[in-house]
Amino acid sequence: MAKKMDRRITFAKYSGAGNDFIMISNYTEGYKYKYARLARFACPRGSSAGADGIIFIERSRLADIRMRIFNADGSEAEMCGNGARCSAQFAYEKRIAGKKMSIETKAGIHNASILPDAVSVEMIPPKSFKKYTIRYKKEKYNGILTDTGVPHFVIPKWPHGNIREIGRFFREHRTFKPAGTNVDFIRIENKGRIRIRTYERGVEDETLACGTGATACALTAMREGLTGRSVSVETAGGAVLKIKATMDRKGEITGVILTGEARLVYKGVLNARLEDYI
Repeated sequence: MAKKMDRRITFAKYSGAGNDFIMISNYTEGYKYKYARLARFACPRGSSAGADGIIFIERSRLADIRMRIFNADGSEAEMCGNGARCSAQFAYEKRIAGKKMSIETKAGIHNASILPDAVSVEMIPPKSFKKYTIRYKKEKYNGILTDTGVPHFVIPKWPHGNIREIGRFFREHRTFKPAGTNVDFIRIENKGRIRIRTYERGVEDETLACGTGATACALTAMREGLTGRSVSVETAGGAVLKIKATMDRKGEITGVILTGEARLVYKGVLNARLEDYI
């Protein structure tokens, strides 16, 4: 009995273009994890495994796998583009799913494909594009709010100053209450390439990459006529994500595909008893 109570939680650390996740398979076990509590324990950098979020892979009645993702603060996210790509790679390497699979998320079903050196995932069409002008200190910022699985306030302007401070201001602005929003800044390099920086709610800081953010920025740039229908997005960490989409004459966007690297970094065991988190 004592031996059973000493079971530890095994995990794999994955990186999707610098967006990193603790991956835990709950596919065969079916545990009822204390998800938020485990996220707050495992995600802090310096004192634990460290990650932008924790992802649990579970069985699904609607798709090949179900992805549940929790931010470092314990809040559950509806969707994460890089997280979905890491989930697909993880499920494929664990032999839970094949090279083509469907993933259930809180934002809907997403199809994913394992490629020779990357993973692609089909993103949901964006929900509206609403323009806002918000003043930060003495400067006006014109931005566009869209939803690519989670809300993003996209500002076609490169930030000056501390992005953690600026990002948090917009993230918590009354315009976006009560849920708040992620915040993205864009620099247009040319018709086929942009650079972005993203402040993520839940992480409450800038992250090296954000899949839904890269998608929101690319689609906003496409719709505003700043780029073509295929865009390479350079993230804060230097990795490049590729977004392709189709758009009709009315500006309706469909067929959104996000592609980029997703790789195993290491495997480990959390210094936490399984029984304390189920």
